[in-house]
Amino acid sequence: MSVYRAEIFETARNGGAWREGTEGDGVWADAGLRLATARRHVDRIERQFRRAPSKGSALRTGFAAVDAVLPDGGLTCGAIHESLGLAARRFAVHLLARRLENAAAPALWAVPVAAGHALYGPGLAGYGVDPSRLVIARYRSAVEGLWLIEEALKSGAFSLVLGEPEGALGTTAARRLSLAAEAGGTCGLLVSEGGAAISAPGTSASRWRAEPAPAAISETGPVRRRLSLVLERCRGLTGEETRRWLLDTV
Repeated sequence: MSVYRAEIFETARNGGAWREGTEGDGVWADAGLRLATARRHVDRIERQFRRAPSKGSALRTGFAAVDAVLPDGGLTCGAIHESLGLAARRFAVHLLARRLENAAAPALWAVPVAAGHALYGPGLAGYGVDPSRLVIARYRSAVEGLWLIEEALKSGAFSLVLGEPEGALGTTAARRLSLAAEAGGTCGLLVSEGGAAISAPGTSASRWRAEPAPAAISETGPVRRRLSLVLERCRGLTGEETRRWLLDTV
């Protein structure tokens, strides 16, 4: 993956300069460089890639109580989202099934070779996912994985791009993925069964935490599997309270 080298800082008037290089290599040469200047340059860069998501493109979760509180009635497309927690993949598969139900394009799931697990076609089918409409891409390194996810998001060829990054993303990598999703109008979902956030603050449109919950057992009906879902943050959602749901799933 190429190193993001966009110049977002300009020299200060009194002769200070910013030495450009790889991420983390730059050094301040003048303490008077203003934050407003940096923001202006960042905005100029992002405008090159920005486009409005198409109408009706939000990914609905299929849970009425959840979709009702989301600004677009679902997960906003043209952006990246996070699924965390012990049931993160289960929630991701649920969203994948919902997306493929309502979109003509296939989906892509990027999985590291070193993860020690593989997506199983018959198991996915049990959740309502048609395996023939899912491209599974396995990558060998963190750099290769980020390149793969970025290019898939930017291409606009997929209705949903899911990725399992190896560890938390830095600000540069997270912003690249966000811009790629915006450029392609693609919905991106980063998945991790760990507890820590994946992307840098402000780069993901929403962050979800999914945990397994005790099943609902009935003497007359079938056992219903449940999911504990928490919306930790959502761009455009008013109020600071955490949203929690206990949901019946497939």
